[in-house]
Amino acid sequence: MNGPVHILGIAGSLRRGSYNRAAVRAAAGLPPEGATLDIFELDGNPGFNPDDEQAPPARVVELKRRLREADAVLIVTPEYKTPSRGC
Repeated sequence: MNGPVHILGIAGSLRRGSYNRAAVRAAAGLPPEGATLDIFELDGNPGFNPDDEQAPPARVVELKRRLREADAVLIVTPEYKTPSRGC
């Protein structure tokens, strides 16, 4: 591979103050030598709609383009825990 490794970072949480967003922002400042990490914000991306496949919204087109251009993807997602139930 020629040139730097391009990593695309995506936080799975939309909440502005989420730990996931903080983690991906922190990672953007810590890529290894020879790599870059850019963040794509999911805010404003619509949910999947098969009716839009022939003419997807601009945000979807942008996300697809950025994914194709990336050499790697870092996805930081929330962990949902179910409440423990005493038995």
